[in-house]
Amino acid sequence: MKTSGKNWENKIAKANLQSSSESKKGTGKDSEVGFLATGFIRARWETAQRWYEAELVLDLLGDWVLMRRWGSKVSRRYGELSHLVAGEAEGRQFIERIHLVRLRRKPAYWRVY
Repeated sequence: MKTSGKNWENKIAKANLQSSSESKKGTGKDSEVGFLATGFIRARWETAQRWYEAELVLDLLGDWVLMRRWGSKVSRRYGELSHLVAGEAEGRQFIERIHLVRLRRKPAYWRVY
């Protein structure tokens, strides 16, 4: 069976696409490192007038940074603050403490995501 040039190129492109998607899935250490390098954790709380957001990211130097942002839905005013945390577990605990504080506020902030 003879394959034309265009069909052959399509088959090669499909094979390259499949191999690149399979290498991204991975089951070993490499996939975990890739997830940590690109992964982040985000949480957002809102009231009728205000919003509050926390994002845990891994920066380029390999440090975990917790970014906090807050602001008004009515105006364009906002603020932000960043904290360097020891690891992912400490960052998750920090976000959980923020969640408890947001719930105690009057009016209470509701978690969106």
